[in-house]
Amino acid sequence: MKKDIGKIFAVTIIAVFIRIICTPIFGGDPISTTEPFGNIAGLIGIIPAVIIMFFISYLHLTLVGFYVLRKNLAGNYTNGLIFGFLFGLIWLYGMFEAGILKEISPYKEFIFGVSEAIPIIILGILISYLLRNEKTVNTRKKQSLNNLLIIVIIISSIYVLMRYVSYSVIHIESRHISKPLQTLFWTWGNGILISLLFVYIRPFINNGNIFRNVVVFGIIIFGVDWVLYNMFVPVFFNVSYFEIFRSFILRSLIDIIGICMGVYITELFLYKKNHLTNFST
Repeated sequence: MKKDIGKIFAVTIIAVFIRIICTPIFGGDPISTTEPFGNIAGLIGIIPAVIIMFFISYLHLTLVGFYVLRKNLAGNYTNGLIFGFLFGLIWLYGMFEAGILKEISPYKEFIFGVSEAIPIIILGILISYLLRNEKTVNTRKKQSLNNLLIIVIIISSIYVLMRYVSYSVIHIESRHISKPLQTLFWTWGNGILISLLFVYIRPFINNGNIFRNVVVFGIIIFGVDWVLYNMFVPVFFNVSYFEIFRSFILRSLIDIIGICMGVYITELFLYKKNHLTNFST
């Protein structure tokens, strides 16, 4: 544990430094052109708020890499790259929701999203590099295409269902009435990306315990990252306390519950399917 502290902080600080460098290259958050800075950023300053938020977010991903996926990322640069790429892609894709909500062009959101993805991708590779002297454990078993489709369909469908509960019942900020197709495509696309992240990580965390898989992926890996990602807007821009709770905290929690439900149903389905297959043979 003690010998890891320096490595963990090194990876996190390097990722933050890269993210800061990306800002003058790719530009700042397009939302800043339509929304005034405020809240915490207004109190402590934009730069300190940026550093703190990215440090916490990247620290979480680094801890996941070191203590949840360590044996699978150690020295395996392919796994490190995929780990960083999938999380980076989710952060990038999430920008398009802001574009839908704030009437910002997809091109601007894409460019900004690239600046969000780059440090996370490098972070994944750095984790593998710093753990390169440790023995890699290959727990990845070949999964059938049928099972992969089942995972993606179940998790993404439940995510969409829970999101539309948020849109229609809780009334989180959305454009599901004025922009129904864009909202649906983004929502389903996000559910697919999260399910693909689970497809990749599942062989590393699966020990046959359904509830453990739900907690480890749905809460520890995805859940914490998703809460941190969604808290950037209320930290930097003027958002009422009620809207912070409804459209950011509650939205994140319902998304996490949806993913946990999807993982649980998926695992239950696959368990019963494998049990029936083994029984029939």
